[in-house]
Amino acid sequence: MNRKNSFNLLLRCKLRSKAIRSSLFVIPMLLLAFTTGDSKSEYILPLYASSVCTVDLDLDNDIDIVVGHNYSVINQWSGVSIMLNEGNGYLDLFDSVFLFGGQRVQLANLNSNPLVEIIAKYEDNENEMEYISIIYDFNVNNISYFTLNTYVGIDIINKGDINGDSFMDIVVASSYPMFWGVLYNNGTGNFSEPVYHITETNINDLTVSDIDDNGHDDIALCGTDTEIYYSFETGFEYYLLSGIEHDIETADMDNDGDIDVITVWGAGVTTYLIYENLGYQNFQLHTIYTFQGSSGGLRVPDLNNDSLPEITFTSGYKYFILNNVGNLEFSEPDTILPDFSSSTTYEWADVDNNNYLDIIIIRQWNEYIPNLKILFNDGNGNFVENPITQVKTPNSKIQSSNLGGYPNPFTDETTIEFYLEEKTYAEISIYDLSGKEVKNLIHNNTKGGSNTIKWDGLDNGGKPCKPGPYLLTLKVNGNVLQTIKIIKY
Repeated sequence: MNRKNSFNLLLRCKLRSKAIRSSLFVIPMLLLAFTTGDSKSEYILPLYASSVCTVDLDLDNDIDIVVGHNYSVINQWSGVSIMLNEGNGYLDLFDSVFLFGGQRVQLANLNSNPLVEIIAKYEDNENEMEYISIIYDFNVNNISYFTLNTYVGIDIINKGDINGDSFMDIVVASSYPMFWGVLYNNGTGNFSEPVYHITETNINDLTVSDIDDNGHDDIALCGTDTEIYYSFETGFEYYLLSGIEHDIETADMDNDGDIDVITVWGAGVTTYLIYENLGYQNFQLHTIYTFQGSSGGLRVPDLNNDSLPEITFTSGYKYFILNNVGNLEFSEPDTILPDFSSSTTYEWADVDNNNYLDIIIIRQWNEYIPNLKILFNDGNGNFVENPITQVKTPNSKIQSSNLGGYPNPFTDETTIEFYLEEKTYAEISIYDLSGKEVKNLIHNNTKGGSNTIKWDGLDNGGKPCKPGPYLLTLKVNGNVLQTIKIIKY
C-alpha cells in the first residue's frame, strides 16, 4: 500500500455508539500534603502518577496542574487528579475521577466556552472498547465519552487544529498495531468517528504543529522511522524525515518564524538533533549534543524568556538543560538534581507566576509518599523548593482598572481600555490559555486616568493569532491588577 496516497481506514474494529454514559464514580477527596514544614515543593497525590500537564483551568491567572494516573493494584484505581493553584504557587487537590486505563492526559479548548477541557481515556474491559473521555469545566461530574472503535491499546493522546477550521481536534496513536488517527471537532464539543491511518513505524512519540505554516496542524511522529504527515484540505501528504528516533518535539528553535523539528536517537549513547525548517519539506540537519548515556524526556521550554527555546532531558533521575545561545548553538548541559528518586516524567510551567518556568516532576509510586515535586525557577538559573513570589505593592491608590476590550468578541481589531489612579509602570499583555504570552502591548510608565490601546490580533512575531479565547492581563509595578477573557473570531 502506498502510504502517500492511501489513507483509508484499514483497521477492522467493532463499531459501537458514538458516546456512552458509564457508571464511573467520583472518588472522595484524596490526601494532599506538604512533606515538611512550610515547603510548597512536594505533594502526595493518588498512586501511580504517570503524566502531567498545566493550564489556567479556572481563569484566575494562575497555572493549575492536571495529573494522569495509571492503574495501581494497591488502591485498584486509575484516573485524573486536578490541582488548583490558590495563588503564588500554593496548590490544593481539587478533585479526582476514576477512569480505567493508562492516562496520558491532554488539555485543550474544544468549544466556544473559554474554559479548557481535560482529555483522557477510558477502557471498557467488559465490552472490550476504548473511549476518549472529556471532562468539561474541570467538573468531574460533567464527562462525555467518544468511542475509539478499538481495544488494541491507544498509547498516545494529543491535540491540534488538523483541518484548519479553528477547532481543536483530538489525535491518538497506537504503537502496536501501528496507526494514528484523528477525531474531528465540529466546534460544539462533539467529535467524528476516529479516522485512522496505518503507518509502518512503531510509534514511540508524536507531536502536532503547523510545520508548513498553512493553517493546518501537521502530525510528526517518530519510531522506526521519523515521519511528517502534512495536512491539507484534500488530505494528508506523507514525508519521510529520517530513520530511528525515540523522542520528537517541534518549536521555533532559531526564532526565524518557522517551526523546526527536534528529535533524539540512540540508547546507550543518545544524540539530540534539530531539523531546521528551510521551507516546505526542506530541512537542514544540525547535531546539537551527544549524551554519553541513555536519556529521554525531551522538552523545549524557553527558560530565560529570550524567545530561544532550550532543550531539556532526563537521565538517571537528573534533569539536564542545554541552553540555547542562538544560531542553533547550545551550551554544555546544566544539571538539576531534584532529590526525587524514581521520577518518570515532567513538565515546565510558571506555577508561582513570576514569569519564569518552573519544573514539575511526577513519579509512579505504589506508596502514599510524595509523588509530585515542583522546583521553582528564580530567573537566574537556580531551581529552589519554595515559590519565587513578588511582594505586592502597598500603594492603595491603584485599586481598580476597569479593564475592557471593545468589541469583544472581535475579528480584526479591538480597543483595550483601562484606568489608573496615577502615573505608574504598567504592562498589558495577551496570553493564550496555556499561560504563554502571545503579545505584549504596553510595558512602560503610563499616565494616570483613562488609557486606550488597540490590538490587531497579531502575536509578537507579527503573525495573526488563531481564533479562540485569550487572556488580557494588566500588571501594575509587576503585580497582576486585573485579567479578563477576550475572544478573537
